[in-house]
Amino acid sequence: MKKVAVSLVLLFLAYACFANDTLVQKNSGGNDYIIGEANDIIIESEILQIDLFDDYYHVSVDYVFRNEGAEAVLEVGFPEIEYQSDDDYIKTRVIQNDVQHKLFNFKTSVNGINQNIDFADADIIIDTVSPKIYEKIMHFYKKTVTFPAKQKTNIHVEYDNFYLNTHESRAVEYLLGSAVCWGKIENLKVIATLNSEQIFFNSDLGIINNKPFDIHVETENELRKLILSYKDLNLELDSKLYFLIADGIFGCVWDYYFDYKVYPRYMFELLTKEQLRLSRNLIYAFHGYKFKDKKLEERFKKLGFYKDNNKPFSESSFNEKERANLELIMSVEKEKL
Repeated sequence: MKKVAVSLVLLFLAYACFANDTLVQKNSGGNDYIIGEANDIIIESEILQIDLFDDYYHVSVDYVFRNEGAEAVLEVGFPEIEYQSDDDYIKTRVIQNDVQHKLFNFKTSVNGINQNIDFADADIIIDTVSPKIYEKIMHFYKKTVTFPAKQKTNIHVEYDNFYLNTHESRAVEYLLGSAVCWGKIENLKVIATLNSEQIFFNSDLGIINNKPFDIHVETENELRKLILSYKDLNLELDSKLYFLIADGIFGCVWDYYFDYKVYPRYMFELLTKEQLRLSRNLIYAFHGYKFKDKKLEERFKKLGFYKDNNKPFSESSFNEKERANLELIMSVEKEKL
């Protein structure tokens, strides 16, 4: 398995690789599909579960739609997004019905009944990242759904996808902005499960301009789950929930983060005992500590910032943020004893 790390500056080089169910409407006189609106239909709740494995991830989404208006029969599509300037996406696309897709094992149901999927081409630019990188909806996994008047409709979507690895990075993003098609999202729960001891999150998680009202960690049965809960989301067309995934320790081969960022406690609660040990010793490695544990020393020597300079070591060289991170790490370690 290829081991990778993630840097914040690489976020926009990764895929926005999965998205909310949205309305699909055909332009008159053309073959393109556009995002429509149905303001009487609200996403009452959305439960998004993301299972992160070593080499791929599995997504399962359950929506409860509430129709506050008259009965509506609508084309609903799950958009597939890609950055058009990145040629690497071709390597991980899957052939389905003679169409190339990144997502695979795609399934969907309405009120428990499996739905047949059509592939609708699209050409919608939803976000401009730079003059040379633009994000587009290439096509939809499309179905027809009847939303009865004054009733609720349950829609389920699930699929698998490979991580995009580019320049020693990997990221997972979830496009939330397509929910502007509906009245609003009243409740969103995100459950991210780390199924490998080799991976963890290396950045604050969440949705821009929307703070979760609750964040907590569950570590029962050796599974590590991060649960984020939101209410009444304020979304734009390109709003995203994003996870940056790292391997083994905070920072990456060319940078070290503990001296200019204090991580929230839940980030450390998600770590295994070994990851906590590595993270704690990383602070010492950055300041040139000479390790008696040869495995630790060899591991940190692979990092460009390891200062094995044989000068006298002193914890007084730690700055305020490093001390705060160290205190958090040690307090969580005590809880895991």
